Amino acid sequence: MKFRSIGVDPPRGLRSRRRPAFRVEIAASPFRALALPVVNIATMLASALLVTSGRAQSAADRFDTGISRTPRVSAAHAAGKIGIKENSTAFSRGRQMPLTITSDYQYDDGSSEDAVGYGNGAQNFEAIWFNEFSVIPGKTNITCVQIAWGSPMAPQQINGTPTTIGVWGDPTGDGNPSDAVLLGSVAGTMSMSNTDTFINYAFSPPINVSAFTHFFVGDLTPMNNGPKLFFQALDTDASQGRSWLAAMSSGAPVDFINLGNNDLLGTIDSLGLPGNLMIRVNAGGVCPTPTPGFQNTGSLATARESHTARLLPNGTVLVAGGHDSSTDSVFASAELYDPANGTWTGTGPMTDARYIHTAILLPGGTVLVAGGLNNLNAALASAELYGVGSGTWSDTDSLLNPRFFHRAIFLPNGLVLVAGGKGVNTELVADAELYNPATQMWMLTGSLMNPRYRHTATLLNDGTVLVAGGLDLADIALANAELYDPASQMWMPTGSLMNARHSHTATLLPDGMVLVAGGRDTQGAALPNAELYDPAGHIWIPTGSLMNARSSHTATLLPNGMVLVAGGFDASGSVLANAELYDPASHSWMLTGSLAIARASHTATLLANGNVLIAGGRDNTGKALASS
Repeated sequence: MKFRSIGVDPPRGLRSRRRPAFRVEIAASPFRALALPVVNIATMLASALLVTSGRAQSAADRFDTGISRTPRVSAAHAAGKIGIKENSTAFSRGRQMPLTITSDYQYDDGSSEDAVGYGNGAQNFEAIWFNEFSVIPGKTNITCVQIAWGSPMAPQQINGTPTTIGVWGDPTGDGNPSDAVLLGSVAGTMSMSNTDTFINYAFSPPINVSAFTHFFVGDLTPMNNGPKLFFQALDTDASQGRSWLAAMSSGAPVDFINLGNNDLLGTIDSLGLPGNLMIRVNAGGVCPTPTPGFQNTGSLATARESHTARLLPNGTVLVAGGHDSSTDSVFASAELYDPANGTWTGTGPMTDARYIHTAILLPGGTVLVAGGLNNLNAALASAELYGVGSGTWSDTDSLLNPRFFHRAIFLPNGLVLVAGGKGVNTELVADAELYNPATQMWMLTGSLMNPRYRHTATLLNDGTVLVAGGLDLADIALANAELYDPASQMWMPTGSLMNARHSHTATLLPDGMVLVAGGRDTQGAALPNAELYDPAGHIWIPTGSLMNARSSHTATLLPNGMVLVAGGFDASGSVLANAELYDPASHSWMLTGSLAIARASHTATLLANGNVLIAGGRDNTGKALASS
C-alpha cells in the first residue's frame, strides 16, 4: 500500500479540549490510502477518522457543496467541545438508492458505500457511533436495534469483535447529545461485516423513550493495537446530518454513560463524511432472531478429521489437510465451501500432506499453514501459503522447530505466534516462534515456561496471548496457564485453572473474559465443568457446567454473544451429536438442536451470514466423515 502526504483544513464547528498530535490515514479505496502528516491542531477530530472508500473532503470543499447547514452549538461550547446538529434536509452525493423503510427508525437506504473507524495511524481508539432520532408517537418502546457492520479492507477481522449497544434520551429535546442520559445497553458481537446485513440486538425489557422528543442509539467500537479496522458501515447517498461520533482525542476510554464527557463530539458530516450510519431501531414486537438448529449442507469431496478450516474474505471457507484414521490416510487436498449454494469445490492441493497442523488467515486473504504430522507420522517444519486469488499454494520459510498439536495466533502487530506442541521423536517443544508475513521468515521468541501440547491459545483484548492447560511430557494434564506479551516477547505466569485439562476449548467472550469448557483430565475422563478467566484479576472463576461432559469438541462465539459447543467425545469415549449454548449473562448452559451426525475432531466456522459450518470429523467407528 503506497501513501502520499496531503494537506488538510481542520473541520469548522468541531473542537477538542486537547491539542493532540495525530497521524491520519484516510483510505480512499480498499487498495489506496492517503496519509496526512503529523500536525498539532486543536480542531483535529477529523485527523483521527479512518475511512475505507470515497473521497476525503477538506473543510473548504465540504462547504462548497452548497448544502444548507443550520448548526446548533451545545451548552458545552465554553468548555471547548461543540455538538453540531445539522438540518434534516437530505442531499445526494453519487449514486442515489431508493429508501425502503423496513424499520421504525432508519436513515440509510440499505446499501453501504463506505465504512469508518476512529483512531490514529497505527490503531483504533474507542469510539461511540450513534444516530439521533425524533420520537414517533406510538413507537416509544425500543425492542430491537439493528446494525450493519462494514469493513471493505478487512471484513474477516471485524466478525466476532465485542461491542455494546446503547440507547440514550435527550432531556432538553434539542437533538444535541452533550446532555444525553443513558437509558439502557446490551452487549453483543459484530458479524456479517461488509454484507449490508443488519444484525439484531434485542432489548428485554424494552427501553421506553416516551418521556423524550429525541433519543440516540448507537454502539461502542473497541480500541485495538492494530491493524486499523473500519467497523461502521456508512450509507453516503443521502445524509440526514443526524449521525454522530463521540470519542476521546487522547485515545483514553470513552464515557459511554455520559456522552457529553467525551471531548470529541460532533456529527460525522462536520468531519467531511456526509452520510448515515447504518443503525436502525424497531419499537414494539419481538426482535427477530433465527431459530437455532442444524441442517445438512453439501458434503466434502474427501472425508477428513483433524483438518483446518478458515473463513476467507470472500465468504467462502477453506478446508485443508486432515486424515482418516480408519485407513491411515493423510491428505494434502483442500476444498472450498460456498455458503451461497451450499457446495464444496476442490482447490489447489498443499505441497505436503498434513494433519494436526494450524492455519491462520493473514491480511490480504492469504492463509498460512504450518507444521503438523505427515503420512509417516513425522513432525513437519514446512509451512505453505494459500493465495485466494490463484487458488494455489506456495512454499514459505519453514518453522525452526518441527511441531504438531501446537497453536497459532495472529497478533495485533501483524506477526503470527506459534507456541507449544510436540516435535521430533514426540518431544515437547518449549520454543515459541514468530512468523513475519512481510519477510516470510520465522524467528524465535520467548520460550514457554511450561512446555505443553493439546492446550489452548487465546488472544486477549489487551493484545497478550493466554495459553492454558494441555499435557506435559508425561501426559499429565496441566492446570497452569501463562501469558505472552508481544511487546517484551516474554511469557509470564498467570492464575492456574481450577481443573487441570487438555483437549478443551477456550473462547474470548464479548466482556473480555475467556470461557474454558470441557476437555479431559489426566485419567482421560471427559470433564463437564467450565471456568472463566478474568484478565483484570488474572484469576479463574467457576461458571455453569456443561450438560454433557465432552472433549475434542468445538466452541464458537455467536453474533448474539452466546457460545455454541458441538460434538466431541463423552465420558465413555462415545462421539456426541448434541450441542449446547452458553449464556454469559446467566452463566448457564442449555441444550440446542443436535447435529445430524455425531462427530468429534471436526471444525466449526462462523460464516458471514451468521450460520456455523460444521465440517468433517470422525464418527463412533473411528471413520472420517465427509458430511457437513
